[in-house]
This record gives sequence, C-alpha cells and structure tokens, in this order.
Amino acid sequence: MTPRSLRAAGILVAAWVLVGCPPKGTGASAESKIANIPELRCVRTVLAAQVFEGKLDEGDIGDGENTPIKDPLPAKSTPGFWYKRGDVQYSLYFTVQPKHPVLYSHYGTTWRSDVTAGALLEIRDNLQAVAGEIERKCGLTGLTATLHYKCWGKVCRDLKM
Repeated sequence: MTPRSLRAAGILVAAWVLVGCPPKGTGASAESKIANIPELRCVRTVLAAQVFEGKLDEGDIGDGENTPIKDPLPAKSTPGFWYKRGDVQYSLYFTVQPKHPVLYSHYGTTWRSDVTAGALLEIRDNLQAVAGEIERKCGLTGLTATLHYKCWGKVCRDLKM
C-alpha cells in the first residue's frame, strides 16, 4: 500500500471516528475515555514498532482535514496515527475537546472477504497489546483496564469482544 493510499485509508477511518459509522470491511476497535493525552512522541515510538511494511503516518483530523500535528495541541483536535500490519489497516486517534475527557480510539480493519473470527480476535489482541505498551512506556495509567471493544462485519454476529 502506498503512503497516499495508506493516508486515504486513515482518513476513511477518521471519518468513521467523527461520524460514528464503521468503514466497509470487517474489524475491531478499542476505545476508552482517558484523563489526559500521553506524550505523542512516545506514542509514535510504540506504534513505529508495529509497522512491518510501509510507514507510520500521522496527522490531525480535528478540523475535518488532515493537517500536521501541532505542539502544543489546539484545544480541539484529533491527532491520529495510521499504519498497516499484514492485511489489517490500523488507526489510533486521541479526540481532544474542551471540558471533556480525551477519547482514545484504536481501530483495526481488513477488507478480506474470507476473514475469520480468529482473525478478528488477533486484531483485538493487537489493539490490547498496543494499549498495554502505551500504558507502560508512555505513563497512561489505567488504559487497558478501561478499554471497550467493538466488532463490525458479518463474522461478529457470534463473537463476543
């Protein structure tokens, strides 16, 4: 997948975050409300270890467009990272809004037609492992304990997340 198509896939998932509709395909997500946003340099380091092909892309989609992440973050922003691992496209976002807890959202989506329940559980396990690394390395206390998992696609009917 080229950087341009990887970025487009990330923006597609970002639109899902903003609108609340899952992308076509099959996947799993992990979400949690957190007190504050971790150091993004640390998050970037954790996610870079997940990338086996292509590269880690990032941007702020809080205003509906993909712009560079600013430091410090604006009061209303959605810094995000997206990367591909195997046939799964992953996206991780921190939605920051004044007077609200930060929303941590991490998604894994595949467009394979032969996806199995086992593959979805692997996506969920990856989401959990990344959250654990962010928690340990970036000091985001309590993240893994508060994650809520969701699944979308035909395979999810009989699968408990």
